[in-house]
Amino acid sequence: MTVDDYRKEASLRLKKLARDYYEAGSEDQLTLARNENAFQRLLIRPRCLRDVSKIDTSVQWFGRNQSFPIGLAPSAFHCLATKDGELSTVRGASKAGSVMIISSWSTTAIEDVAKQAKQDNVELWFQLYVYKNKAITSNLVSRAEANGCKALVLTVDTPVLGRRLVDIRNGFTLPKGLRMANIDSLELSLMPSVEEGKSGLLQYVSDQVDPGLDWDVLDWTTKLPVIVKGVMRGDDADEAVRKGVHGIIVSNHGGRQMDSAPATVGHLDVGLQLLIFLGSSNYFLQIEVLSKVVRAVKGRVPVR
Repeated sequence: MTVDDYRKEASLRLKKLARDYYEAGSEDQLTLARNENAFQRLLIRPRCLRDVSKIDTSVQWFGRNQSFPIGLAPSAFHCLATKDGELSTVRGASKAGSVMIISSWSTTAIEDVAKQAKQDNVELWFQLYVYKNKAITSNLVSRAEANGCKALVLTVDTPVLGRRLVDIRNGFTLPKGLRMANIDSLELSLMPSVEEGKSGLLQYVSDQVDPGLDWDVLDWTTKLPVIVKGVMRGDDADEAVRKGVHGIIVSNHGGRQMDSAPATVGHLDVGLQLLIFLGSSNYFLQIEVLSKVVRAVKGRVPVR
């Protein structure tokens, strides 16, 4: 099956609120279209007369071997797609031999996801949104460490949420019975109820996520390797190296944040070797390079 096959099947099974949330980009969805168009324009020039009788797709990330060089980038609210939510995603990652990055806004608690991941031999990383309330942020980091996550993925491209017009029209909020399961406070684990023409998630991010982040945020006290997600410029990548981060994820958030952003296809002139991951909001592809072409991939595939 292809990505489009999954997309079509998901459109038949998902409720409109969930389908639109997973599918839409921000504003006029120009960046989303750029991602797909740029990806389609990339060409692969095959080499001939190379022995391919034995293929090894494994890579080494942070000193650990991974059998498959594509992993599951973080996305929120998997229980919108299936009652097992992120537990189903872990099982899929296990079958693929992939790393999974669990979102701060998982609808399944990190403790339960980690238990499933241990059972299925899946390596977990944890994606972090930095809250205005630093106690919430510290609690998330501590739980990521305590539950065996191997890296901390710091999202830096969401000081405010992109204007996802479909979600605004739908009055998007989490359905009754679903919550952000990693947030201990019941009140802060729920989105505000909104009237028609507003987005509960947009309001939640405005109320809770810290828009004042700068490079000093990288001074976290954590045992985990830190990966910065949302880098789109070579000079930012260089600064990340100087700050001692272990890797970056080149991402425009799947076209869901700034609608005037370029596709994640281009050259990053990184002055020092850095672990670089390529991705949208839901996929990432790893390469270890100084300066290489990078590319985006389609949509929110794991939830489909």
